[in-house]
Amino acid sequence: MRGNKMKHRILFVEDDYITIDCAVTHLEISGHEVHVCEEIAIALSRLRYENFTMIFLDVMLPPGDQFSLTETVNGRYTGLRVLEKVFTDEHYKQARSASWFLITNWRDEPEVDAVAISHNIPILRKPLTIEQINEAISK
Repeated sequence: MRGNKMKHRILFVEDDYITIDCAVTHLEISGHEVHVCEEIAIALSRLRYENFTMIFLDVMLPPGDQFSLTETVNGRYTGLRVLEKVFTDEHYKQARSASWFLITNWRDEPEVDAVAISHNIPILRKPLTIEQINEAISK
């Protein structure tokens, strides 16, 4: 029953144009509503005020004015800081009910793995494939 599959409202927080182009095109062709944020401030605002059923969050992003370079280890863990904010700040409560996915190009990163495990969030490894995206949205 392919036609009865749930269509998602997806937020993609990512700054890699290749990943965005591939993933967003595929998701939109599949009938999903997809929104992309490359800047943390905009992503946090959307997470606070809008409802999404799925959120794909890149781990390594420019921190903008929301986090210090020290907090994010020069942007290396910006996505993790976003996740921590969402799961600890009551203003983001509705965003917690979405299905979350962390995107990273690291194969073995203990801090990323620990955060993913603590929040039961799957990690998708770059380069993202259509198969990875299909598996994520089918769960």
